[in-house]
Amino acid sequence: MRACATLIMATALMAIGHAGNTLGQSQPQASQRFVLAADLQKEAVRIMGLLGVEYGKPMTVIGRWEAPREVAKPRGLDLIVTHVNGRKLELPVIFNQYDVIATAIRKEQAGTPRDGETWEGRCWEGGRYWGHVNVIREELGLQPVSPAHGGFETELHFFRLTASPAKPTK
Repeated sequence: MRACATLIMATALMAIGHAGNTLGQSQPQASQRFVLAADLQKEAVRIMGLLGVEYGKPMTVIGRWEAPREVAKPRGLDLIVTHVNGRKLELPVIFNQYDVIATAIRKEQAGTPRDGETWEGRCWEGGRYWGHVNVIREELGLQPVSPAHGGFETELHFFRLTASPAKPTK
């Protein structure tokens, strides 16, 4: 029997967790489909990322780092992506700093986010399943946890990066 993976797909993949929020907008409901995990490995299934570009395809993005709005616990900065491949997004897409990986080729390109800083660079979007699965926790007699502590998560991987310092406030 072949292993099956459940993916929730819509126009853009709706990620559970930190990445993929849009400012002040509700997300469209995704339809649920089953695909074989082996088909993901063979690239027989293509996934459209939150930024409108297929997973694994290089793109150029522009985003600004900001402290998150109204959060119960500190969770780092958010990268608010506003432009992809030279076009302005209809709605910005938010990635938490823990979902942004700067694997720059040269040391001087490696980035550590700073509040107010703008990042422009080449990157690709990917995803993974991580964290706590409540069905397993239930079987073990443990309390369920919030979906924010696991699920399918989208990540943004920078391989070229230019950081512009925050503009001073007047």
